[in-house]
Amino acid sequence: MKKAFLSVCVMVLASLMLFPGCGNKNEDNATRLNAIFTVPEQMTKERMITIPTRQQYIYRNDDGNLHAVLEVMQENDDIINVTSKESIKLGKHDCLVYIYNGEDIDYQNLSEAEISGIVKPQDGDTILEWKNKKNYLRLFGNISKEELVEIAEGVTIK
Repeated sequence: MKKAFLSVCVMVLASLMLFPGCGNKNEDNATRLNAIFTVPEQMTKERMITIPTRQQYIYRNDDGNLHAVLEVMQENDDIINVTSKESIKLGKHDCLVYIYNGEDIDYQNLSEAEISGIVKPQDGDTILEWKNKKNYLRLFGNISKEELVEIAEGVTIK
């Protein structure tokens, strides 16, 4: 049975900082973004994480057993080993879909402190990755692929 989705978008009102160039903390060059998207109605925002080259929006249900994370990145140079993947279309964007197998992710341009501060996919999570304008996006979670695709189709970065 398809779960109902909120009819209004969840908008993160706080300005988010993404810095051009890995690790560049010059606020004069900062790009301020808002991500607007709809989540399944049983999920609520747990928190938001911002580091210099990416930000994450973390949502969970009340029991904490379902999660979805939207990650907005300047570059997607993370190395994730996968055994099977598929390509789908999200509007006009090509999207890669795969199941995370629990292997370590090689975060190429993040410090150990940055890596320890972000939420990582869990074994068995479905992951969608695509490029939207000049940002790379990763949406992952243990909700259905169809729900993740529906969330991804509605993502707008401003």
